[in-house]
Amino acid sequence: MSKPVAFSYAPNIIVAAGTKYVYDFEDFQKRVLLWLADIMKANWTGLGIINLIGQMSNKKVIITPDPIKGQACAEDRRSTQGWGNTIEIPISIEYVKGTANKSPGFMPDEIILHELIHAYFMHHGAKQDMALFVPPNFYYHTFGEFAAVLLTNIYMSAKGRQALRRDHTEAQLTGMCSHDEGFLILHADPNQFGYPYSQFPHERLIWNLTEQAPELIFNYVRHENGVFNPIRYYLNTIPERRLRELRPRSGETFQRKEEFEGEAMKLVREAERVEREGWDK
Repeated sequence: MSKPVAFSYAPNIIVAAGTKYVYDFEDFQKRVLLWLADIMKANWTGLGIINLIGQMSNKKVIITPDPIKGQACAEDRRSTQGWGNTIEIPISIEYVKGTANKSPGFMPDEIILHELIHAYFMHHGAKQDMALFVPPNFYYHTFGEFAAVLLTNIYMSAKGRQALRRDHTEAQLTGMCSHDEGFLILHADPNQFGYPYSQFPHERLIWNLTEQAPELIFNYVRHENGVFNPIRYYLNTIPERRLRELRPRSGETFQRKEEFEGEAMKLVREAERVEREGWDK
């Protein structure tokens, strides 16, 4: 059996045999290493995920083959004896070969990146299971799936792929939602959630994402120049959005005009600083 091989650009990402026997592990290993290299090419998002995982020198991500069809997940092994500080990503051989699902988001590099995003969030300490308010007919299930689907879509668009994944199903993202502004401002009935200020849940989720993973978002994803990048659009229109958020709602008034304008200008200055200097912890 072949030995585990570390990915040269992030040595703590390792392709190993795991605990499940497969017929041709060597082929699986070679393919995964090639896909990892491809994920880093000609885009910011894949480059960022692999770079940031690589900087976690005491934390490992081990990709293993799974003989079960349709299997791909990130499993937390940090409390499992013998694994150390490790997230395991078992992936079906068919997925790595590209002979399984042909839906958007299921190309080999897309599946690997999707699971690497989960692994990064696990090691980073992001709250992947937080509750969601989502528009009708969108099924993310968890915040982690929203983040992985959105970031992989942004990666796919940067690679020139037009068909994007709608949510944590096999459906395709279509219509107004396949454009930055339409995706961001997709309206949801506030009465559906009993939460009157969640009319724009995608926008709120992107705000949460910038809070959970600022290094990834500000240093990498916001620079992605693909056609679809709602995160870039959101950050580039922060002042206008903040002004909208600050406008008095029904029955509310601002006592001072400066309170309204001052808050917006803080966001403008911060956006300009991040544009100049990048995200700085």
